[in-house]
Amino acid sequence: MTPPRSLTLSAPAKLNLGLEVTGRRSDDFHDLVTIFQAVTLEDTLTLSVLSPSHATVGQHKTTFSCSDPVLAGPDNLVTRAVDLVRSVTGRDDPLAVTLTKAIPAASGLGGASSDAATTLIGLNDLWSLGLSGPDLNRLALRLGSDVPFFLLGGCALAVGRGERLRSLGIVAAPWFVVVAPALSAPIPRKTQSLFAALSIDDMTSGEKVRIQAAGLESGDALDPDLLDNSFERQLYRLRPELERVRDALSLAGAPFVAVSGAGPSHYSAVESRGDAERIVTAFRTLFSGEAEIFVCTGHSPANPRA
Repeated sequence: MTPPRSLTLSAPAKLNLGLEVTGRRSDDFHDLVTIFQAVTLEDTLTLSVLSPSHATVGQHKTTFSCSDPVLAGPDNLVTRAVDLVRSVTGRDDPLAVTLTKAIPAASGLGGASSDAATTLIGLNDLWSLGLSGPDLNRLALRLGSDVPFFLLGGCALAVGRGERLRSLGIVAAPWFVVVAPALSAPIPRKTQSLFAALSIDDMTSGEKVRIQAAGLESGDALDPDLLDNSFERQLYRLRPELERVRDALSLAGAPFVAVSGAGPSHYSAVESRGDAERIVTAFRTLFSGEAEIFVCTGHSPANPRA
């Protein structure tokens, strides 16, 4: 008997190396300019095609399990990605999907979007669907504005909703220190709430991010003065305790502190792993709140799909 076919893939997190919201669109989305950097903090996704005798009850015959039970519901982007692929291809093979989380949820690090993109990539390979890069991009955008980036990976300038991408072809810094703090209370519909809270004073031209992108393409180092984030002011207004994260990282020796995405994760970049580990040790001494802290480097995929 032929054993079930299985595929295990890594789904990297991302940092935003600056994020400027430039205006509100007529379709209720916002235009933004950002640089995405994939990093080596990764979830693990396993897709297994089961024999017909293992078929589950239900329309799509998918069994999904997650290391974080809170994320195992029907709204998980992994199951939505599987359903989307089934709907456009007609595939109904019984499928087992296992997601092992390392990227904190709702942290500004793109874990759910990366998991969704990795599901698209994995099913295209596992089922030999022959979907092209543009095909996958169209599916990815139906799942979320950040999802297309994770088909490309590496480091990329993103504009529009974040879906129009240009690879910068480099890793922006050797080592990142990333802090994902626990909030005193979740911000309901965090990203949507922060977009809604933005005032005209929070919106900028996108010039700083574009200058950063041009510098990175030319081989320049990451410029901390260009790491503005349009969400930062409103994020600190809604959750003032996050200022303690920023201050503790600075006191721990971080050369700068920036916010990734809609937060609450903060990060810095240094030249060596040793420097990063020293900041981690000092931060743990200085910060009394609950937080996960990671040391990672840039993630450059061998075979970009976009």
